[in-house]
Amino acid sequence: MIQKTNVWKTAAGLLLTISMMISSVPMTAAAAEPAAQAESTETSDYGAPAYGTKAANLHRLTSQEQVQTVSKALQPVADVVGVMTKSHNVSVINYSDVDELGLIRRSDGSGVVLVMDGSRIYIATAAHCLKHNHTEVILPDGTRCSAAVLYRSTETDTGFLTVEYSQLPEEVLGGITPAAGADASALGMKTGDALVAVSSLDSPSSASCIGVLDQLSVIYPNNPGQNVLQFYSETSYGSSGGAVYTQNGIWVGSISGGDTYGTCWAVPYGAILTEFQKCLIELAAQDAGQLAPMVEEIFTDLTPLAEKSGITLELAGDGVMTGSDALIYRMIFNLTENAIKYNRPDGSVQVCITQEPEKLLILVSDTGRGIPEEYQQSIFQPFFRVDKSRSRTFGGAGLGLALVWEIAALHGGSVRVAESSDSGTTIAAELPRSGNHAADSKNEML
Repeated sequence: MIQKTNVWKTAAGLLLTISMMISSVPMTAAAAEPAAQAESTETSDYGAPAYGTKAANLHRLTSQEQVQTVSKALQPVADVVGVMTKSHNVSVINYSDVDELGLIRRSDGSGVVLVMDGSRIYIATAAHCLKHNHTEVILPDGTRCSAAVLYRSTETDTGFLTVEYSQLPEEVLGGITPAAGADASALGMKTGDALVAVSSLDSPSSASCIGVLDQLSVIYPNNPGQNVLQFYSETSYGSSGGAVYTQNGIWVGSISGGDTYGTCWAVPYGAILTEFQKCLIELAAQDAGQLAPMVEEIFTDLTPLAEKSGITLELAGDGVMTGSDALIYRMIFNLTENAIKYNRPDGSVQVCITQEPEKLLILVSDTGRGIPEEYQQSIFQPFFRVDKSRSRTFGGAGLGLALVWEIAALHGGSVRVAESSDSGTTIAAELPRSGNHAADSKNEML
């Protein structure tokens, strides 16, 4: 169990970013060859095949020769992509305590920088590379540091690590960037297209190998419940968790397994994003509690803005959060900030929380000039502003209330203008008492 910190501020924008990034993953998969399913014998603790030797036959040997020929011819392309993506790739070192025989067991692999949120680096890797108690990563510039295992999914062989900014100097952080990604299907890729598989087993981006896309979606031979991208490449053991890139350096998946004759499988980028969204929601939900202390913290953060116009901030009631406190924090913050910005001088803002049997009701009221009825639905649309002159005064991109809408929807709730007149506006956010974020029993939060 890693020590959880206050994620109200750092995870909120991150969750919304991920939910907006998720692309549709093809649901119709071509079945893998029965022979491939029958011959896969070595599995990890997380249901994913590791690299291993299968019985040779003419077809496999011929296929391997073709892969080697293509790899040799296009290696310069792989080298360029390896350099292009170097700032995204890390080595993952996972090891046990010393056992009774005096041995330390290791389960190393590769990883990809998924997101950086200003306080943490989030790294995606293969779950079967995270079998032991201790984890370190080697960053793109060669810096070795500790990492915390945040999440493992048994269904998708996906795991996530975090590295705290606080343990790294600025020059190291400056050499790390998140990988830009998309599903191969969304990019219009097809059978025969070139890919580049990057392994960071020995050091970050230590090996870049050409791959040839076979199928966008097949059933994983040793995990029939999972669909993966299948390609041919000479990449080998230790590549697990490493990125599969397009020739333009777009991350389309992470390597999970393969055989010694060139068939490889990668978890699609969209599936990785979906798992990451689950991870952040579950992490935030673990820290859930009373809502009033959160609102008090929001008031503290917004007091300087309120004092500029003589606005008083008031809190009434309390309730228990049942979803992601990171997102609920952002929702109430945005509503309160908006109520301050569009208020009258020396006015007031009140946040009233009511715990009802089936829902949590949050009312944010101001003493501003009101919202015309024809705009009361439009204010939740991205970039919409009722008073453009006031928006120029306070700045912002016009996304605050749009994010509020998205957060409420993500929790299975809603947000609306409850009432508005010349004497002020009340916006109501309703969240169901039991959220839709129940943890999957096959996922592990650590």
